Amino acid sequence: MRATLHLARVGWLALGVACACACSNGGGGSSAPTVDGPVLFLTTDNLDGDDDDPVAALDAAGAIQVVWFSDRDGTKDLYAVHALEYHLDTGVIVWSAPIHITDNDPAQFPPPTQGDNFPSLLIDGNGTHHLAWHRVNSINASHILYAKSDGTPAGWAGATVVNITSGLQFDRFPHVVEFAADDLRVYFGSSTQTTAGKNDILVARSSTGGDSWGAAEAVPSLGTPGEQSSFPVILKPASGPYVGALQRWKLEPSNDALDPSADICYAESQDGETGRSSR
Repeated sequence: MRATLHLARVGWLALGVACACACSNGGGGSSAPTVDGPVLFLTTDNLDGDDDDPVAALDAAGAIQVVWFSDRDGTKDLYAVHALEYHLDTGVIVWSAPIHITDNDPAQFPPPTQGDNFPSLLIDGNGTHHLAWHRVNSINASHILYAKSDGTPAGWAGATVVNITSGLQFDRFPHVVEFAADDLRVYFGSSTQTTAGKNDILVARSSTGGDSWGAAEAVPSLGTPGEQSSFPVILKPASGPYVGALQRWKLEPSNDALDPSADICYAESQDGETGRSSR
């Protein structure tokens, strides 16, 4: 069934990775679980502003860490909070004060279109917080950025922001995943790096735990010529196959990722290095 995905010899297949991929346009499957706990605002101090794109992860102590973007200081920056206390009898979680991670100049990154968006957070076994996101600048280029820290205010204040991509590109929606110790991957969508105006999925790799990054490469086995592909989420479970999910929608003209033709696709590989593909 390889031909149905139009697989090529680059990207994942250059690493020997292939996937079993299935797409859904709604219907089927079990219903979503009921949310029966309390729903609480984490951003009550910016009710008239824009707080969006939250991502959550658990640290080694079991504390929930949340990162999102907010325009509360005049431009779109990244912020973080973490759980301090859990009260299981009442369902109440006590949260920390927000940590200001990035600090863009509103004059150079005027909202609502410029600034930081769509963070992806990974906490590794050593407690290092790996953060990837995309930043749109004043010439409407969008780049994938990365930083790491111990998750504390001092750690984020001293973190170095690295450009994984640069130039006249429009790269968005990153997802950071750890394949092995010091082996990090950031998957993302781009509408410029392969075919202009067509979103495809790329990956950048670090073999140094995020200290340095190689050039991004296309991942043809997660795309198809007849559709746009983006929003990749790739996970490496402790056991079982590598799994991934992504969104696909029709070629231009379209309403970008909000197009009503959008489908959700699922992919897996038995070892992350070899496998077969079907749709």
